[in-house]
Amino acid sequence: MAIEHDDARACFEESLRSLTEQNGHPEGLVTLEAFSRYERHHGDPARGDALLAEAEAIRDRLAAMDGE
Repeated sequence: MAIEHDDARACFEESLRSLTEQNGHPEGLVTLEAFSRYERHHGDPARGDALLAEAEAIRDRLAAMDGE
């Protein structure tokens, strides 16, 4: 099972890296939220909480941009 978890983490990390290069593309928010849920349910709740906080910060920035 550890190998599967490492593979999933690697996929999430690669997706985030790619989306981050696109300057905060909204899909990054979806990926962060999914990665957060994954980490919280598969052994690293602290990292999951940190990822969720990052997703919420992106959501706030996107909402502020919509309001401009």
